[in-house]
Amino acid sequence: MANSRIRLQPLGGFLNPNREVYVGWDEGLQTYYAQVFDGRDEQGEDRLTVDVGNGLGDVTYPGGVITALRPYAEITDDLGELLNVSRVSTTPTYTDLRPDSRRYQQEQYVQAGLNRLYRPDGFVTTLTRDDVAPVLLEHGWASSGIKATETGHTETYRRGEQELTLAWTWPDQDYDTERMLSPIHLDGQRHGVDNREELSSLLAEGSPDPQILTPGSEERVDELLTGIFTDDEAQHQDRRLDAGPDEPWFDDPASDDEGFHSGLGT
Repeated sequence: MANSRIRLQPLGGFLNPNREVYVGWDEGLQTYYAQVFDGRDEQGEDRLTVDVGNGLGDVTYPGGVITALRPYAEITDDLGELLNVSRVSTTPTYTDLRPDSRRYQQEQYVQAGLNRLYRPDGFVTTLTRDDVAPVLLEHGWASSGIKATETGHTETYRRGEQELTLAWTWPDQDYDTERMLSPIHLDGQRHGVDNREELSSLLAEGSPDPQILTPGSEERVDELLTGIFTDDEAQHQDRRLDAGPDEPWFDDPASDDEGFHSGLGT
């Protein structure tokens, strides 16, 4: 197990511009802790307004420190879960939940990007109705049914004994036209399709199946959607200090100019 610290957004920060609020797990003392600092006094000493969890085993559940901080900080809905996870982490962790934190903003940006890409039936591609319809006609696929879904609809096509299912998303605030989703379903197999050429090659009669989703690629999709954007950073003697030159830090998340790509669609 390892130490953790989480920095929270103070309530009424304009009244206390120097206020800093921290919560976390102290592995040495085996306790959760909560601290509120209100700048320094005339002697240069920290003004410690709240100091909970400074003794061995003082607070053993997250609610004990969360309650202590409610009058002083914005408490996020997942703070208790974050504290539980940090307690069992094998590496020191640091998380900054202030809205103006660059890392916090980056996580929100990343999540928004994933939300633009992901739908319950797959990932949004660049393929529109105008791209897909000629391919289906060229390779002899005939429509046999349509069904509404949570965010769009699915269409079924047949060619002899073969069956094809395509999922579509309705136009929304992110996309002004219908977009095909990837993967598509061909004879019970799922295939990742990224562009019109791949779709045409896959739907051609007697074409091979080079892009069937394997268990490994499915796991990669799961990794993309959960748990990859975390802030794991080294512990510090002073819980408020940034890392020094000799202390390791994990790499920052991707910069804003790096686009989102699922590997199954753009």
